[in-house]
Amino acid sequence: MAINPQRTLNISNFLSQARKSGFSRLNRIAINIKPPAELVEILNYKEKDNYLTYYAESVSYPGQELLTTDLYYGGPPMNVPVRSDFKDVTISFIVDDDMRQKMFFDAWLNFVNPKENKYDFRYRDDYIGEIDIFQISENGKGVAYGMRLYEVFPINLGEIKGSWTEQEPIRLDATFSYRYWRSLNADAYERNDDDAPEVLESIDVVGNSGGREVLESIDVVGNSGGREVLESIEVAGRRRRRRRGR
Repeated sequence: MAINPQRTLNISNFLSQARKSGFSRLNRIAINIKPPAELVEILNYKEKDNYLTYYAESVSYPGQELLTTDLYYGGPPMNVPVRSDFKDVTISFIVDDDMRQKMFFDAWLNFVNPKENKYDFRYRDDYIGEIDIFQISENGKGVAYGMRLYEVFPINLGEIKGSWTEQEPIRLDATFSYRYWRSLNADAYERNDDDAPEVLESIDVVGNSGGREVLESIDVVGNSGGREVLESIEVAGRRRRRRRGR
């Protein structure tokens, strides 16, 4: 797209665009935590209580990093990605007078590594949950963006320091590990692998060389979404017998 400097650097045009769409505000981020099912039953936690959502004071949208390595094919190296890396997320909570936020994460950490069971860790599938992070629109009537963190569990609770001279509410920092995140708006730009198109539906080849049937058919069905890549290969051929010279 060509750039028009006079239009691009015009403050009036910028203000006009800003009035149309507004800006995403840092103070309009909300979260929703979905703990593991067994922990929900133990704590009798109900999503409608929202004592985690309402008291979440700050959170950062996690980034994604592609870890790379250099390949050498002569000349300058070629940098290629080898895997994705997702950084831990820290959420800061204001703690209410009942200390429910502190007790909730105490219980989740203990659920991962139970003291009553001689600190024998549970199976990973038992203690992971999910966290949704939402960006509320400027008018407060909808969600402009959201992301979901998969296979989440807390790995650290920050210390709380009491002081006779402080009147501020207690704040608790909880750090979470997770396997990966995905945008809740992903349908706009990400392909769902379950609905991925077939890579190759079929190839039918029939040939003849010197009176010999070379290849009758190849039938290949593939899908990059994890389905069967190769269904069948059928090859039939014949060749003439050669007479030995006398």
